[in-house]
Amino acid sequence: NFGDGTTQVVTQGQVDHTYTLPGAYLPSITIQSNGGCELIIPGTDSIRIEAITAGFTHTQQASCTGSTVQFNATTTSQFGISNYQWDFGDGNSSTGQNPNHQFTTTGIYYPRLIATSQTGCTDTITSALPVKIVASPKINIVSSGNGCKPLKVTFSSQMLVPDTSSISWQWDFAN
Repeated sequence: NFGDGTTQVVTQGQVDHTYTLPGAYLPSITIQSNGGCELIIPGTDSIRIEAITAGFTHTQQASCTGSTVQFNATTTSQFGISNYQWDFGDGNSSTGQNPNHQFTTTGIYYPRLIATSQTGCTDTITSALPVKIVASPKINIVSSGNGCKPLKVTFSSQMLVPDTSSISWQWDFAN
């Protein structure tokens, strides 16, 4: 009895068995003599079969340079997780469970997580949704001039470093 509901009758003292589901199993052996006497010997240590599934989420999919993205591990493991190894795709990494990472260079990044269980099993996942980092827009504000009240002033902006995403303007005159 392999402890997983399967048994095998053999005439030898050695047998191989493949466990297909995660869990802890306590195998036993039943020895039967030619005279019909049976002796059941339970195992003294359980067989631990691990299943680890790496997973994570991140807070943003599009941000400007210098933005910080929060990563949250959703990894599951039968017997616990011992290590997280993050690769953010920009040359930086982390070993924290739920790290924050600041992206400083424009680009499209596919973060990856390698999770290791306490039994040494690993699983890897790469985000299907990229983190897109675009250049922070830089502008110069130009006005039509100064004068006496009431003064109508025309404001315009000049893009010094345009970004690659949609632009909208929100003017605040602080009055």
